[in-house]
Amino acid sequence: MKKTKPIVFIIMIGLMLILGITFCIFHTHKKQEKKGKQNALFSWERDVMEEENRKELFETMDKLGLHILYQNIPKYTEKEREMVLSFLQDAKKRKIAVYALLGEPSYGLEADGAHMKKKLTQIQQWKEISKEEDLIAGVLMDVEPHITEEWKIDEVDTMTTYVSAMKSAYEKAREEHLTFGVCIPFYYEENGKGELLEELIKSGCDFIAIMNYLKRNEIGQISTEMSLCGRYNKTAVIIYEMQKPGVYDLRESNTYYHEGSEAVKESAKKVEKAYPDSFFGYAFHEYNATREVLAGE
Repeated sequence: MKKTKPIVFIIMIGLMLILGITFCIFHTHKKQEKKGKQNALFSWERDVMEEENRKELFETMDKLGLHILYQNIPKYTEKEREMVLSFLQDAKKRKIAVYALLGEPSYGLEADGAHMKKKLTQIQQWKEISKEEDLIAGVLMDVEPHITEEWKIDEVDTMTTYVSAMKSAYEKAREEHLTFGVCIPFYYEENGKGELLEELIKSGCDFIAIMNYLKRNEIGQISTEMSLCGRYNKTAVIIYEMQKPGVYDLRESNTYYHEGSEAVKESAKKVEKAYPDSFFGYAFHEYNATREVLAGE
């Protein structure tokens, strides 16, 4: 009996190694398969959902290989019902996941997140009316307190209120079974706000979408955000600006308007290589600008 134990042990170790390798291969394959379907497009205008306009939207997404749409969705009314529901159903047929794109800077100035929670209830209403749980995949909240007057007066105090608002809205989103993402710039940790950024990522969202609008250090300037995502098992979408320089004071260093879509994809590859565990995908901001860029390629 003493002689058979080593043999049994070796056989068991061999089986464990085979199972482990099989799992890793399967897991890696699934991860790569998933990564190919996570790139996105921002769309703020309601009119793109109209039947005569949506074909061009979907063709743009197909050309770029995008499978997620962050779309501003209006409040439910009987007048909007048929148009919005048919749009969501058409997107589903094309295997496009639609996230409701919401937000105003003022929403971040309410510690209880009152306006955001109201908006989440409205989105949930669309889901209930459609009776199809997956027509709306979730919500992306674009609330930018850094462009308010309050931020100029006291960044830390304004950020504290903003984080409180997001945590409250996130709790509401979880109650409504809505995946909840938050748009942030790449510099919220600056000037003593690191702990607040950590709290936001830890307890205020399911994922973040980083407005990484400065080309000179695209990998290094998001290291804090990506590290926190890894720590708290969250993911990050990297947003690329496509609007023309001069719009909203954008400079050449902020936008890929002249470099084009292929340059965005090359940059995203480098970001993914640097942060493979936290990187969820990339997104073009926004539809009209992206369409203009594609027309010149």
